[in-house]
Amino acid sequence: MPPPVLQVDNASRLALAQELEEQAAAVRAVAFAPDGQTLATAGFDGTVRLWSWPGGVLQYTLEGHTNTVRDVAYRPDGRQLASAGFDHTVRLWNPATGRLQTTLPVETLALNAVAYSEDGTLLAAAGGDGRIWLWYVGASTATPIPLEGHLGGVMDVAFAPAGHLLASVARDDTLQLWNLEQLQAAGEVIATFERWPYTVAFDPSGSRLVTGSVDETVSMWALAESMAVDPLSGHEGTVYAVAFTPDGSVLASGGADGSIRLWDGRSGTSLHTIEGDGAAVLGVTFSPDGRYLASASADGFIRLWAVQPDT
Repeated sequence: MPPPVLQVDNASRLALAQELEEQAAAVRAVAFAPDGQTLATAGFDGTVRLWSWPGGVLQYTLEGHTNTVRDVAYRPDGRQLASAGFDHTVRLWNPATGRLQTTLPVETLALNAVAYSEDGTLLAAAGGDGRIWLWYVGASTATPIPLEGHLGGVMDVAFAPAGHLLASVARDDTLQLWNLEQLQAAGEVIATFERWPYTVAFDPSGSRLVTGSVDETVSMWALAESMAVDPLSGHEGTVYAVAFTPDGSVLASGGADGSIRLWDGRSGTSLHTIEGDGAAVLGVTFSPDGRYLASASADGFIRLWAVQPDT
């Protein structure tokens, strides 16, 4: 099998810096290491790949999943990488060596997302059976704690930057918020949708949430009021991924129409759009310094965009 190919091109408000070819398989998710020097990608071929950045050199191909890898996430200290997939497992890796540390099996349907808390002590995974699975990182037992309340498959989870709140979106058309200091309590329904939400993220302050949905919109929620600004329209298809810059000033969204859209992270004003070539954008994330946006696409490419300030 040929090695991945690196390509370079140019654009405007987002300048395309590099393309990393994931070979034939679509790329489901992408995550920067906390130090910004490595990029992890999740593939439909069941592999996780680690790339150096800048440079885009393939460092490791992590094999072990037996089906599509849906998501990857770095522990905040950068010393562990979690991956979750259709094979009903969360796998924990040492990103410095590419070696598997442990496998956490879950009695559920496909796992759709995985996330660490900001202090790195909690790990959450979104289950296709409507449950969220929670682990205490480093605990002697690998038995997860189930959070039950959704009535449809959980598509995404996100921890608040501080405190003990977890947000989740699911195919039961709800956005729910969980107080992890009260694990026996059900999640609070923050919003309901006409067509189910697919992705969720907190802004860096932890005061707002953003969702992307099958209804082709992006919604921003002020938690203090549990109210949303008017839905942000422009995508023509499901919004698969959302992400804030580290300072919260810019929000990126990617969707089934192949476009990447940038919005003002506070007002929701549209800033810039890259239309793409038609391949669905399945994941977006900003580098820790906010200078680059990485996108994962159904065409098997990871694209790195230089974020250019307004002039």
